[in-house]
Formats: sequence, C-alpha cells, structure tokens
Amino acid sequence: MHIEIVIPFGVNRKLGESMNRTMERLDEGDWCIFLDSDTLMMTSHTLWYKSCINLIHKEGYRIGFASCVTNRIGCSWQKPSIKVDVENDDIKYHYDFAKGLWKKHGVEYMIPSYGQLLSGMFIMTHKKAWQDAGGFNQGWQVDNWYDKAIIKAGYLRAIMQGVYCYHIYKHKQKWKYEWEKE
Repeated sequence: MHIEIVIPFGVNRKLGESMNRTMERLDEGDWCIFLDSDTLMMTSHTLWYKSCINLIHKEGYRIGFASCVTNRIGCSWQKPSIKVDVENDDIKYHYDFAKGLWKKHGVEYMIPSYGQLLSGMFIMTHKKAWQDAGGFNQGWQVDNWYDKAIIKAGYLRAIMQGVYCYHIYKHKQKWKYEWEKE
C-alpha cells in the first residue's frame, strides 16, 4: 500500500481532470490525499499521516472519502470540536490550536451521516473507490460531486477529528498578492 499526496491544479478550472490523471497512475490498492492549494496542514505531518494510516487499518477499503477538520468551512460537521478563532490569521495560533486538538482527539475519527456531504480541502481516497465512483467530475464542486458518487457506490466516509488544516477559504482578505492587484 502506498499513499500519494498531491496538490492538484486544473487549467481552466478543470480540477477533476488533474485529480483523475493522478488516480490513473496509482497502482491497485494505493491511496491518494488531495490537498487544496489554499490549505496549510497545521497538525504535524507525522501525526496526520499516522491518523490516515490508523483509519486505513481500522476501516480499510470500506472508506471511500476521508477528510479532516478546518477553521473555515461551510460544513459545520467539519469544524473542530474546540472553538477556533476564524478571524485569526496568525499561523502560530493555528499551529498551537492543532496541537491542542491532537491532544484531545489523536487518531479519533467520526463516520458522518449520509446527509452530511464532505468538503474536499483534504480528500483521502483509494483507487478502487475512485473507479467505483466513476472518477472526479470536471465542473465546480468536485468534492461534493465525488462524495455523492462515493455514497452511491456504497462506501463509508470519515472525518479525522484530531487532524487540522488552516483554510484560507472565504478569507476576508486584507491583503492581495501582487498579481491580483492588476
């Protein structure tokens, strides 16, 4: 078993195309973790990887889509169990927050109800689930579309409670990159 970690990019917003190319290259039995380009993993890499391995060992290939918790997200079930200051952009704050969250939850995970779609700032999936779901779509909301396909294919989904990423998503930007000012 191998886990590939990828930050996909899709020209002309074809993110699903990039994700499908990655999945096609995987061997049978391999897993992939897709991270959005606007996320920073705050839980130590050795710990969040440990949580992924734990989930795979406990649930195996029954899991079709796993994710983590984050500071900014529309899905309340993917928010941390400890209140996070979503307006705080201090990376040290979020790093310390992640340490406290790990101390509380470690490798714990929850299986959400099928009415609770997962957001995909962090998507862990495996080749067979991807094949059974029919791959990733090419439009907007690749994550929601994929989650619905995973559910339809009969897979479980999971949210790792001790794994935290800082998400720039819907940030009230007080700054802009130089290329955005034009």
